[in-house]
Amino acid sequence: MTEKIAYQNGDWVPEGEAKVSIWNRGFTLGDAVYEATRTFNGKLFKAREHIDRLYRSMKPLHLEIELTPEEMVKITEETVEKNAHRLKDCAEFFVYHYVSRGPGGHPLKSGPCEVHIACKDLNFKEFARFIDAGVHLAVASARRQPPQVWDAKIKTTSRITHTLAEIDAYKIDPDSWCLMLDLDGNVAENKSSNVGLVTDGEIHMPHLTGRLTGVTGRTIKAFADAEGIPYVERDIQVYDLLNCDEAFLCSTSWCLVPATRLNGQPIGCQDVPGPMVQRIADAFSEMAGFDVHEQAREMAGINTKPTRAAGE
Repeated sequence: MTEKIAYQNGDWVPEGEAKVSIWNRGFTLGDAVYEATRTFNGKLFKAREHIDRLYRSMKPLHLEIELTPEEMVKITEETVEKNAHRLKDCAEFFVYHYVSRGPGGHPLKSGPCEVHIACKDLNFKEFARFIDAGVHLAVASARRQPPQVWDAKIKTTSRITHTLAEIDAYKIDPDSWCLMLDLDGNVAENKSSNVGLVTDGEIHMPHLTGRLTGVTGRTIKAFADAEGIPYVERDIQVYDLLNCDEAFLCSTSWCLVPATRLNGQPIGCQDVPGPMVQRIADAFSEMAGFDVHEQAREMAGINTKPTRAAGE
């Protein structure tokens, strides 16, 4: 099997030969930002939105690179093309972009910044079984850092609080996913996804002050606006999740999966996917040109359900 090719600071190198200095501040201090963009049928989905978010994350951290967003998109597309021969084995890629400050002592005297882009096989087994079973959530003791520390909209590699939350959930239930709250007890996010709920036909998401501005969440908002479905961003408490009609997690990799239990208690629709989650999944399938949930089941080796046309 031919090794993947990665982009590193203007060069194309075999993935196994990509190197980062032990003194790179992204490695020693988490002084870096990142993005992850998936493919549908081998084509990048909403790459420009992800790249724009990457540049927005760079700005408050004073990270500067010579590449324009347009050039970054083009290089990302080329990265996928150079690894396209691997898609027959994994179906889709998760393309990672990292921008770190580089080696140095003082942040404003370090550098130059380094840029790394690499393709990772999308791990369908990580989430496919939850499409029909639902995710079990566990409230973590580790809290999402408040905006007084740093803005949640910055997608930085400094994610120790998310790591601790993941450990918390695992110790409660090895099969659960973590639910992070903010310092006021409001729902913030999962370690790698936004959390939403449906109540009385409305889609509710937490305020942006306590969570990443998810590209998938914005896609869901656009769908809701187009369909005339009320979409509300507000403070959400554990109480609200326990009493909602449907709950879900949304992320670039899996689009969205339902959540059916919280701290051991049933939440939302137990016949999953629920009607609203299915409508949203159908919208993603329509954008992708195929049934995204069915693809995940097939790639994970799960017995598939009868094929449904998107929007049916």
